[in-house]
Amino acid sequence: MEKQINVGNQNTQQIGQNQTPQHNNIQSEEQGEQSPSQQKFPLGIKLSKKTLLVFSGFILIVLFLLIGLFWSNQRYTNRAQNPTTKNTPSPTITKNIPSPTSAISSSSLEWQVFKDENVEYKYPKIWVQSSEAPQRFQSLIEISGSCKPLVFQDQNNLDVILVVENYPQPLQKYLPSCWSKGTLFGSTPNSRAIKIGEKADKIDIMQLSTGSSKYILERYGFESDYTAVNAYMFSIIFPQQYKGEIEPIFDEIVTSFKYLKQYQVTEPKEWKTYTSKLGFSFEYPSEWGDVKEEIIDYGNDPNKGESGKSYGLSFSVKSNVGFQRVAYGAGRSFDYAAARGAIFTDYKGDSQKPASITSEITVGLTYRCYQYPVQYYPYRGVVRFNLPGREISGVMLIVPILSPTDMEKYDKIVEDFINQEESCKNLIGTKSPTVIAKEKEIVNMLNNGVNFDKESQINLTIFKRISGSAKIL
Repeated sequence: MEKQINVGNQNTQQIGQNQTPQHNNIQSEEQGEQSPSQQKFPLGIKLSKKTLLVFSGFILIVLFLLIGLFWSNQRYTNRAQNPTTKNTPSPTITKNIPSPTSAISSSSLEWQVFKDENVEYKYPKIWVQSSEAPQRFQSLIEISGSCKPLVFQDQNNLDVILVVENYPQPLQKYLPSCWSKGTLFGSTPNSRAIKIGEKADKIDIMQLSTGSSKYILERYGFESDYTAVNAYMFSIIFPQQYKGEIEPIFDEIVTSFKYLKQYQVTEPKEWKTYTSKLGFSFEYPSEWGDVKEEIIDYGNDPNKGESGKSYGLSFSVKSNVGFQRVAYGAGRSFDYAAARGAIFTDYKGDSQKPASITSEITVGLTYRCYQYPVQYYPYRGVVRFNLPGREISGVMLIVPILSPTDMEKYDKIVEDFINQEESCKNLIGTKSPTVIAKEKEIVNMLNNGVNFDKESQINLTIFKRISGSAKIL
C-alpha cells in the first residue's frame, strides 16, 4: 500500500507542474495523511469505499449478463443442430390454431342446443354463430343469402366451420345451388358410413384446397316429411390433419338433428265423411285435415296445351307431406285433351259403362319393365269413380300404401325380376305372360301386407276403409 501511495505522489507531482505552485505541498501532505476510507485510482481519481462497492456491483451485473447471453446462444445452437420433429405442427396450420387434442377433442366439449320452430340440433358451445362465412373461407365457398345459412366457427380452432343451410325441396344431396363456388361443381364426392337412428346412410366427402392448405368438406342432408318445412344440409369444413377429431363431432351434430314438426303415420282415431259436389263420397282419417276440391276449365284453345277440364282434390295435411306419403285426388272431363303423352292422373272414366267404383293397389311393373313413357306411381292404393255424363267424368283417389322403407324392399324385388327377365329387355313388344304373372304376385303380396312395417300396415288398413266406404250418390 505504501508503494502504491508513493507512485501516486509521483504522478501527482508530475501533473501538478501545470497547476498553481502553492497547492503542491498541500496535495502531498493530504495524500500522505489520506484517511483509510479513501483510495486513489491511477490518474489521481478519489473513490470512497461506498462508491467502489457500487462500481464493483455494476461490473458483476454486466459480467452475469454476458455469461447469460453466451449460455442462451449456446443452447439455441445445440437445438438447431439436434432438431426434434415429434411435436412440430403442420406448416399449413395458422398461428392461432392450438393443438387439436386440446382444442377440438369431442370428449372435452360442452354442448348447447339450437332450436327454432321447425328443427333442433346441438353443436359445441365454443362454436360461435354468424350469418356468413368467415373471411379465411371465402376463397373456398360462397353461400347464397337466399339459402339462409347459419355458420358456426370453432373459436379454439378458427380453421373449422359448420354451415347449416335450409332451402326448398327437393334436397340436392351433393352440390346444392346455395354453394356457387365453381370448385365445388363437377366433383364426385367420396363417402363414409353413418347410422341415423336405425337407418344406415352415408356422409359425402369432398377435398378442397386454397394455396398450400388442404381442407375436407363433409355433408349430410335431411328432407322433411312436410313440404312446408325446408330441407336441411349440414356441411363441415376442416383441415385434413384434424379428420380424426372432427368427424366424431360432426357425427354427433348430425345424429342430434330432428324436425319438430315431423309427420308420422299413426292409427286413425277419428274418421270423417266427405261428400263431393260431383256426386260421390268417402270416409277418411280426420288427421288428414280439411278437403278442398278444384276444377280448372281450359276451354277449347289449343294454344294452351290442354283443353277440357281437370279436377283436383287435396287434404290440408295429407297433401302437404313428402311425395311418398301424400294422398290426393285427380280427374278429367270426358273431352279433356293435352298436347303431351298420357300420365297416370289422366283418368276420364269410361262413358260406355255405368257409374261405378273400382279399387286396386298399383305396381306398374309392365310400365317399368318395358320402359313405357308413362308417368306411373307404384305402390299406391287407387279408388276410381266412373262418373259418365258429369262435369268430371272420372275421378281417382290416390292413397299411399308402402312406407319409404318398405318401398325400397319392393323396389329390390321388381329390379331383380326386370334384370333377369329377358322379355323386359325389349323396349317395344307385347306384354310377356311372365311379367303379367309377376305383377299379379307382387300385387297379392301388397294386398296381404307381406313383410310390411307398421306404417305400411296402417296405410293398408286406411286404404281398405276408404275403398270400402266409397259411394256414388
